[in-house]
Amino acid sequence: MKKLVVHVGAHKTATTYIQRLFLANRELLHSHGIHYHTMLKQTERLVRKSQFNPDNIDLSAIASTYCGELRTDCEVAFHSYEGFLGFPFTDGLLYKNATHFSSLLGEIQKQLKCELEVIFTVRRQDEFLQSWYIQSVKEGAVWDFSTFMRDVDWESMNWLKLASNFKAITENIVVFPYECIKRSHSDFLSVFTSIICPNVELSEEGVQPANPAYSEQTLEIARFANGILTGVEKHRMRRFLESMSKLHDKLNLLNDLDVDKIRRSSIQSNETLAYEFGFNETEKAFYLWK
Repeated sequence: MKKLVVHVGAHKTATTYIQRLFLANRELLHSHGIHYHTMLKQTERLVRKSQFNPDNIDLSAIASTYCGELRTDCEVAFHSYEGFLGFPFTDGLLYKNATHFSSLLGEIQKQLKCELEVIFTVRRQDEFLQSWYIQSVKEGAVWDFSTFMRDVDWESMNWLKLASNFKAITENIVVFPYECIKRSHSDFLSVFTSIICPNVELSEEGVQPANPAYSEQTLEIARFANGILTGVEKHRMRRFLESMSKLHDKLNLLNDLDVDKIRRSSIQSNETLAYEFGFNETEKAFYLWK
């Protein structure tokens, strides 16, 4: 294997869609010498667990387990896994354990002795905050938005710092905004295909968009239901509410003061990020709130 391409997220940037698309085209990709990798459940648990006690974890052992199940009889392997950033807003921090996971990727590259390229999709901080809060409710949280916002460390809302973590282990890093999917679905997808499979036309047949947004009504129903339902019941309720959300307008939980606070805490790092990683003029303006 000559090259490992890893899509590290962030969460809420169409990661599930990318994963479903490449999984659906796995056999086609393999016929072109490209392997789409998914971790075994026990390996994923091992990787996730490592973030909770990173100072006493043997990264080389985890990397060895990861490399042992990765197919190397190919030219390129691709893995999309937002867990390589950690879990959002642990202790209120954007991605508290991101440095640990970038070190793990560095160890994986060292053991594989191949080229490593990182794809990092970001989302403007105000939209990311709101989207992640809604996702947390979908997954069972009962807290209200003001409680969630109170715990956020504003200084940690820095995509540039996270990108720098990965740039420290490989110069081959592509950072681009999730928001380009609103302008052109094909442009968003082409970022991936141009790196991983430039000569392969992927089929989107049967690949459904993931995680429909909640409306204000469905969000409040979910918060109430999460306090009384079991895990299986919550899952069924989520599917029902996602289908209902299509009947209502999408909600906006942020007020002007919230947005201004987010803007002031992140605009400087966003400006550097946009110029360093080649955002187009429309994307630069959006990330600078112009």
